[in-house]
Parts: sequence; structure tokens; C-alpha cells
Amino acid sequence: MTGYNLTQESTSACRINFGQDHDAYFNSEILMLIPDNAIAIMNRGFMDWNFLEQLSQTKTLFLMRIRDNMKTELNHHRHRVIRFYDIDSGVEFRLATNVPDLSDEEVSEFYHQRWEIENLWKFL
Repeated sequence: MTGYNLTQESTSACRINFGQDHDAYFNSEILMLIPDNAIAIMNRGFMDWNFLEQLSQTKTLFLMRIRDNMKTELNHHRHRVIRFYDIDSGVEFRLATNVPDLSDEEVSEFYHQRWEIENLWKFL
């Protein structure tokens, strides 16, 4: 998990999990890692509606991929769900965010940039 500082336009503290435990076990630690004026950009391993609610209650900005089997018909007035389709991979992505000033296209681009860390791990 990493945050993106909007003021400094740079990434902030991060939490790396090498697979020893499920990402969701680190949710409380992650809340402490996210600096003010940052957007937490996370993959679906962290995702559940309770965690999103915790982030919203602490006014933490987030952008998170949600799992394919999660229902989005619920009334989640604190965030929105964005869908986009990656033509190259043939995969539909669903992202939840509470960042009001970003367009759907900007949200998908931020997530795309976040995915570059996965390419680094694959390379390493």
C-alpha cells in the first residue's frame, strides 16, 4: 500500500506484504501509514465495505479496486464506484473512491500508475 501526497506530488510511506499474511490483516496499520493530504491507492486485497467506511470516517482519501463479487447496489453515499475496461487484458476494473475532484478518467489513470509497482515486483 502506498499513498500519493497531493501537495508534494510524490508517494509517501508504504506497507509491503510479501504474502506472509492476507493484506486485510494490515488494515489498522495502514490507517496509521496514510499521511494527511494523501490518497491511499490500494488493490482489492484490502477491500471490504467496513474498511472503506473507516477510511471515510477518518476523512482519508482513497482509491481502491473492489473485488469482482462485491455488490455495489448498496447506498454508499460516502464514495462512488467507477468501472473501466482494459482492452489489452480484457478485464473490467471496478474502483471505489471518495476523491471528489478527480474525473473517472483520472481515477483510472491513478490506478493504472499504482499497478506499475506490480510490474516492478514481477521484474525483481
